[in-house]
Amino acid sequence: MYYDIGDFMAINSKELIGVFDVDATTVSKKTREYLSACEKQGKLKNISNDNIPLSFIVSKKETYFSSISAKTMYLKACKSD
Repeated sequence: MYYDIGDFMAINSKELIGVFDVDATTVSKKTREYLSACEKQGKLKNISNDNIPLSFIVSKKETYFSSISAKTMYLKACKSD
């Protein structure tokens, strides 16, 4: 199964590790360090297209900032099951 992560992109559920709300998780120093490390390694992709990122998606290969909220992605996934 594939999940829509925004900007006409989808990710295979086998590659998906997690979807996280930006506001709720970036208060943690560990999360900010993780995102910073991804950016330095070139593994952070911003697909939010000039919009404020509402979530970040962690896959086995890359991490993505998305303008789709984590709650909306969850609700879409529940409807497709």
